[in-house]
Amino acid sequence: MSERNTARVRKILPALGTAVLFLALLLQPDTAASAVSRASESFCTRLVPVLFPYMVLSHFFCTYGLPEPPDTLIPAGKLFGMGKGGLPVFLLGHLCGYPIGAKMAAEMVRQGRLGRRQGAVLCAVSSGASPAFLLYVAGEACWKDIRFGGFLLGMQVLCGISGGILLGRTVSDEMVSVPAEREEIPFSRCFCEAVGGSAVQLVSIGGYIVFFSLLVEILPFPGGTAAFGAAVLEFSTGTRLAAETGGMRGLFCTGFAAGFGGISVLAQTAHMLSGSGISLKPYAVYKLAAGTICGIAALGYGWLVPGIFMGQPASAVVLQNSSTLWMAVSCGMLGMMWYCTGDRQGRGR
Repeated sequence: MSERNTARVRKILPALGTAVLFLALLLQPDTAASAVSRASESFCTRLVPVLFPYMVLSHFFCTYGLPEPPDTLIPAGKLFGMGKGGLPVFLLGHLCGYPIGAKMAAEMVRQGRLGRRQGAVLCAVSSGASPAFLLYVAGEACWKDIRFGGFLLGMQVLCGISGGILLGRTVSDEMVSVPAEREEIPFSRCFCEAVGGSAVQLVSIGGYIVFFSLLVEILPFPGGTAAFGAAVLEFSTGTRLAAETGGMRGLFCTGFAAGFGGISVLAQTAHMLSGSGISLKPYAVYKLAAGTICGIAALGYGWLVPGIFMGQPASAVVLQNSSTLWMAVSCGMLGMMWYCTGDRQGRGR
């Protein structure tokens, strides 16, 4: 295809897609309105209370350069090939969920603490669904087996560590010019920037979630492909539809949704990386690979634990009180970061 024809196709496809979506909205006004209403309510009542505080706190971490773990704790600089600062981003990205990892990686690149290629790798391996979603929504609520949620969480972290080790080697030699003296930012200014900037970013994230949730409802997916189509577009809706589909197909779609995150998260990440110079391509390639691996692993889980199809809750005593488990995990990870900070300030070993 000639360059001229390629340019023409690039102009025609967006216009055609817009026309189709506009027509779908006109033909299904009630469906569109209810979809937007449900997505907006879910965003305001579930996502905002969980995500907004972490977005504000992540701004503090990036601004003041905390924490940087001691080499006696974890050789993080050798693990990812991008210095000590990568470990806190990795931990917070997997603890807080999308898109905290992308937000922190972009901030570190803007501050000159990471190169652009290093930031692209760190953004990719530090972005994942939150443990709360995987354990209590995907596992306990959707599949009635919190152990399956724990399995997905383990696969997500394992993919992140493996990807960090493999991809980090390719960017470890990138030269980063760090300013000799960084501007000391008063806490009052940092606080205002953290709250204001996080609020603006959160509204944008909500817009992406509502729009892609709307697409899931109005697009006519062929029979049997609705769950996978939803998983490709928006991972939370895709997880719900995959559980309703059930069977091995539902398990694969759930794993793929958890590992990939959906085009909605891809758009949110692109918004977070705007102005940082970080390429989105490594993130997209990594997440597609992670989604495929998690989907195949979910099939393996269904083969090894066929009881998941019976819809019976997990009976392990340690998992019956999920709130206690989640609090213990959170306190453990926050305690690790406090220890890292203490070492930086001369209180550690």
